[in-house]
Amino acid sequence: MKDGTRSGSGVVCAGLLALIESWKHRARMKFEDAKHEKDIVGRRHIEHGAMCYFNAAMELEALVSKPPHVSSNQAIEKTSKKP
Repeated sequence: MKDGTRSGSGVVCAGLLALIESWKHRARMKFEDAKHEKDIVGRRHIEHGAMCYFNAAMELEALVSKPPHVSSNQAIEKTSKKP
């Protein structure tokens, strides 16, 4: 499928990486915009939005960059099997 949901993890991962970069860019732009805001409340509001984008990007990047993990149930099954 063209949306990447069925065509493999590479397409999905590429889409997530693009989303991460988009969020990082939005955060940078908002931080830059905040520098030009004269009203302190307005500046803090803009910076808050920038931090939301930045934090979301960092969390998603951490998930995407991690190797696939073994669930605790799979780990228990592997260790409890007798040879």
